[in-house]
Formats: sequence, structure tokens, C-alpha cells
Amino acid sequence: MKARVGPTAGRSRRSRLAVLAPALIALLSACGSATDHAAPIPSSANRTDAGAEPGGQAPTADAACPASGMRARVGHQEAAMGLRVVTLEMANCSDAGVVLRGYPELTFLDDAGAPVPVAVATGAPEPLTDPGPRTLTLPPGYKAVSYLSWHNTVTDADESRVVEAEHIVIGPPAAEPTTLDLKVDAGTTGVVQVTAWQQPPPPP
Repeated sequence: MKARVGPTAGRSRRSRLAVLAPALIALLSACGSATDHAAPIPSSANRTDAGAEPGGQAPTADAACPASGMRARVGHQEAAMGLRVVTLEMANCSDAGVVLRGYPELTFLDDAGAPVPVAVATGAPEPLTDPGPRTLTLPPGYKAVSYLSWHNTVTDADESRVVEAEHIVIGPPAAEPTTLDLKVDAGTTGVVQVTAWQQPPPPP
């Protein structure tokens, strides 16, 4: 049976979107129509120094470039009205061009490193959009981004049903699996959404 939404709930939902839109509007400029053609990232604003962490940070001693030439990183995070949006970054740290396509492959772990049953769906909630899978050619020092989002929705008083993870593993085909710290509080739904890899938005 379909759940019915009354006028008050509709107005509440529109109000939440109005609050979220200003905080997330910068993310929208990265999303365009899907294409199967190679698409180099043209703007120098999206560039990082080859071998450096995305965002221009100097690499740490253990930050050697992986054999794949790609390094994963958790970037900017937004949280408002129960909606979380996290930028996942994949940077080319090699001295040659690399090709990236499709969606990140994600696994979630608890504090002890055990898998957490998080369901991953492709797509994005309003006001974000998912451009769909495309091929990106990343020159040395350039990066692509994907947006991970979820609602911290709790519909059951049973705390044992609350899904929480402390780490995220970003896996192939882009790069070797990389485990990163990221708290995911997916409520009792246990569902997250992720967009395809895409060009980063221009700086404000």
C-alpha cells in the first residue's frame, strides 16, 4: 500500500528542500548530461600537484602513489535537516593520464573493521542530480568527485536496528581498495545513495 502524504507533510518537505538548496547548490554545477566519450577535466581549478593530496595538501610519508595511479580521499561534508552529503574524491597522483568510469564501489565497516550492512543505491536526492556513468580522462594532478548521501532516518525504537559505520572502503575498478574514516549514521533504513564520478564544480 502506498503511503499517503498530506498537505502539511508536503509543505514540510518543500521547506526542508528550501533550507538545503543554498548549502548544496555548489554541488549541482558538477552534474551534466551523461556521455560515453572521454572527457578531460579542463579547469586548472580542479588540479592538484601530482603526488599531492587533493586540495593541494602535501603528501604524508605513507602517501606514496598507488600502483593504479589513483588516490581516494573523503572531501567536503554537509549535514542539514537529517540529510548528509559527502564528497568522495579520486585524484590522479601519477605522471600519466588515467581513465575513470562509472560509480564508486563502496563497502562500510564498523570500528572493529567488520562489514556493516549498508545498502548502496545509485542516484542522488533533491536538489542534487546524478549525471550517470561517463568516462573521464584525468591528466596528472587532476581529480574527479562523487557525492555520497543519506538520511539519518529512524523509524523504529529498537536501537539494534540502527545502522552505523565508522569507515568506508572505496574499491575498484578505479583504484586499489582504500579504507577511509567516515561516520555514516544511516538510521534504521540503512540506505545510502552515490552518484557517478564526475568533474568537480568550479570554485565559488
